[in-house]
Amino acid sequence: RSLRKASRGDCRALTSQLKSEWGATFQRTVRQLTNDKEALQSRLESIAGEERTKTEAESRERERRAVEIERERLTAVLRENQKSWEERDREVRSRYKTTLDQLVL
Repeated sequence: RSLRKASRGDCRALTSQLKSEWGATFQRTVRQLTNDKEALQSRLESIAGEERTKTEAESRERERRAVEIERERLTAVLRENQKSWEERDREVRSRYKTTLDQLVL
């Protein structure tokens, strides 16, 4: 009987000790997991920021290229128009000179 009482007392003490140790271990584990989660969240936000920066840079590069292509197109149109105006100018001058020569005669 006294052995049973001692065993029960030992069991209670051991149970109490195990609960205390388990509780402390559980709390440490929760803190570590919380810290890990926060570190991962921070890294995820950092990666998202890097992706936004990369996407913005790619977008700026596409826009720059589109502007460059449009500039090249407009330059070509301008050259064609300039050639056309130069041809018209020569024609008008030629007609003017012919008309002037006829008037002088």
